[in-house]
Amino acid sequence: MSTSQRIHYRSLSFTLIELLVVIAIIAILASMLLPALNKAREMAKKSNCLNNLKQTQLVVFQYCDDYDGYIFQNSLLISGESSSSVWSTALVLLGYLNNTKTFGGRPNNSGNDGAGYLPAGVARCPSEADLDVSDANYWRASHYAMNSALYKNTASDMVWKKLFHMPHPTRFSMLTDKVKDRGKGGNYYTQATVNMRHLNGACLSFGDGHVEWLKWNLIAPGSFRDYPIWYLVYDK
Repeated sequence: MSTSQRIHYRSLSFTLIELLVVIAIIAILASMLLPALNKAREMAKKSNCLNNLKQTQLVVFQYCDDYDGYIFQNSLLISGESSSSVWSTALVLLGYLNNTKTFGGRPNNSGNDGAGYLPAGVARCPSEADLDVSDANYWRASHYAMNSALYKNTASDMVWKKLFHMPHPTRFSMLTDKVKDRGKGGNYYTQATVNMRHLNGACLSFGDGHVEWLKWNLIAPGSFRDYPIWYLVYDK
């Protein structure tokens, strides 16, 4: 090989230092892009979650129309069933969500209260990977919960309330992301038990039908401006 050929060959090859520099640049670019890609992925999941809540909210309105404006309680005893059903299961049993797979179907020995039911369809939040239903208090057929103020005036009473009596419907939350273990009957929530699983915030549906993502500081107990409203006194 001539001297000129050797020089040309070396000019086309990378030195170890040059190769390390290229690898370092690629690593830096990847570290800059990955957080943005992860955020975009979570934004898409948040949009899907809002759509789930929107569909469920429309079902709630349909139920209220059929029952003279009354909102269902957390637990309902449906005609023909031997035990009460948690609201998310009751929507399937009553035919408002006519595909039983929407809430995971009915497993063996689970009863009707949602214990053992897998969250599925519009009841499954795309940002929640946990599907553990090994304990009777876990999830209870849905990753979402209803505001306990829809059927309570105090911590202990249970009352029937009408949707059109709701004051401030644009600010009153009806459904939201919930934490895993809410105890017996667990598909209700209070201000302190909302699950902030979407970019440090949660998705909520409101009494006027709109859905919205809110950051934790607008949801957590003691949040400024009391937005959204959590506990309301209904008209008689």
